[in-house]
Amino acid sequence: MKYALLGLLLVCISCAESNRRTTDDNLETAIIWVNSFKADCHHQGQQMSCLQIQEGEVINEDKWETYFSVINDFDYVPGNLYKLKVSVQPLDPNRTVGQSDAVRYTLIEELERRTDERLRLNDLWVLQSLYGAAIPTDLTKVPLIEFHLSNMTVLGNASCNNFSGTIDLLSGDAIQLSNIASTKMACKDLNVESEFFDALALSAYYKLEALQLELLDSTTQVLLSFKKVD
Repeated sequence: MKYALLGLLLVCISCAESNRRTTDDNLETAIIWVNSFKADCHHQGQQMSCLQIQEGEVINEDKWETYFSVINDFDYVPGNLYKLKVSVQPLDPNRTVGQSDAVRYTLIEELERRTDERLRLNDLWVLQSLYGAAIPTDLTKVPLIEFHLSNMTVLGNASCNNFSGTIDLLSGDAIQLSNIASTKMACKDLNVESEFFDALALSAYYKLEALQLELLDSTTQVLLSFKKVD
């Protein structure tokens, strides 16, 4: 029994450890990821664009944190996801904003760099088909959607009413939109709008090919097809 308890204790200790390590010269190091795009942020009363980072070997899309500083010796180029080995210098917690701002990172080694295909979404898209059917030609306006990854939002027009919403999840092929809100104008195209908004809410995956974007449901059935606007 005591050996089982000892084993459980060791497992718990191991799980509680972070990915940080201390080298022979007492330099604390960590593996961090840097997101491919910056986030809108406020720091000391100023509007800024801040890096998004997370510590760990594997990216978790729910774990990005705004970093209000720079990574020493690191040249950031938007559009790339970076995996870095860095040294970690704790800062005065009384002078920092949040958890990710409580340390200063310095680059030791760039472990990985890859182009982030998600950024191709960051554009304006015009609706081509809805639930597999071509949209009516007599709509007041052709529905469109625009993605803004810097603040993880969407906005657009559903033919009559303008709308906006948030991007709750965006990975290599998965997407989740929520908080879709629209204006309340009365138009002849409200049936199309209702189906359009329902399809946005059901979207679970996306597919990008050339200038085409498809939003799919959880069974990978195509809900909405769009064409990129030049």
